[in-house]
Amino acid sequence: MLMLICCFADSITIVSDVLLSTLQKELSFKVQIFEKKVEEYKKWTLKLSNSVEYVKYQAEQAERQIKAEFERLHKALVAEEALCLNALSDDEGQKIATIQGKIDKVNEDIKALKALSETLKKEMSNDDLPLLKVRGGTK
Repeated sequence: MLMLICCFADSITIVSDVLLSTLQKELSFKVQIFEKKVEEYKKWTLKLSNSVEYVKYQAEQAERQIKAEFERLHKALVAEEALCLNALSDDEGQKIATIQGKIDKVNEDIKALKALSETLKKEMSNDDLPLLKVRGGTK
C-alpha cells in the first residue's frame, strides 16, 4: 500500500492509495467536463464567427442593393430632368416666337400708322382744303 504524506500549514495529512485513486478519478472526470465545455465554447465561437460573417455578408448585399436602387433612381431623375429641360426649351421657343410675331405685327401697324399720318399731313397741306384748315383752327 502506497501512502502519500502532505504538509499543510503545520499539519500533516496522509493520503492512502484508495483515496488518491478516487481523487485522481474525480479530477480526471472534472478535466473531461472542462474539456467538453472548452469544445462547446469552441463550437459556439465558430457559430458566432459564422454568424458575424453572415451578418457582414447580408450588410454588403443590402449596401449593394441600396446603391443599385439609388443609381437607378439617379438615372431616372437625370432622364426626367432632360425631358423637363427640353419641354422648357420648347415652351420658351414657342413663347419667344409668339412674342416676336406680336412685335412684328405692332411694327407693321406702326409703319402703317406713320404712312397714314404722312399721307394725312400731305393732304392737309394741300391748298385744296383751305376750308378745313380755317375751320379746324377756329375751334
